[in-house]
Amino acid sequence: MSTFVAFCENASCGAIFPVTNIIGGSGTVAKIEMTGCRSGSCPSCGSWGQIPDGVYTYSNNVVQFLTGPQESLTALRKIEALLRSFRNQPLTRDEVLNQVRAIAPQVAGVMETAPTVGVTQQWIQILIAFVTLAIAIQTTYFKADSDKIEKKFIEHLLQENRELQSSKQGVLNSQPYRRSTPKISKNSKCTCGSGKKYKRCCGA
Repeated sequence: MSTFVAFCENASCGAIFPVTNIIGGSGTVAKIEMTGCRSGSCPSCGSWGQIPDGVYTYSNNVVQFLTGPQESLTALRKIEALLRSFRNQPLTRDEVLNQVRAIAPQVAGVMETAPTVGVTQQWIQILIAFVTLAIAIQTTYFKADSDKIEKKFIEHLLQENRELQSSKQGVLNSQPYRRSTPKISKNSKCTCGSGKKYKRCCGA
């Protein structure tokens, strides 16, 4: 079962944390629809956390976008920089989406379905996680099934939360971004064991 995330209901905390004790569904494909669900306790402050309603619906939208036609890498990087500049600004949801729409309407269309749980900064973190994963997929030729992509999305979301919490505490993260998996050269042998170059096999 994929990991869910919960958003701390304590406004002064605002942490995002994983929820792994979900039980439900049967067979190889299990669909769980979340409505008004809470989880606790928050590892930062001990309060309850809220699980976004219909989180799987949003995850599916993300997976469909990431596995379908891609936006240009330049546009995605512009959107990422834009969203990061918004994290400490008192902007409304519509103001953020309008500026993203001016760069890439398709990206804004997917972002419109993001759950509006917690404070605005948490919602922006979801958007940043989505864009950074889209960039990672394009720059590393990442290929995986929908379950793996969904897990990567959750990992990116939790990473964004850790970065935001560190900045709140005045801790500067001087470490450069590092990939979770090594980058595969296009001219190296394919990791599937076919003996062909990566660009002629899985990287085609």
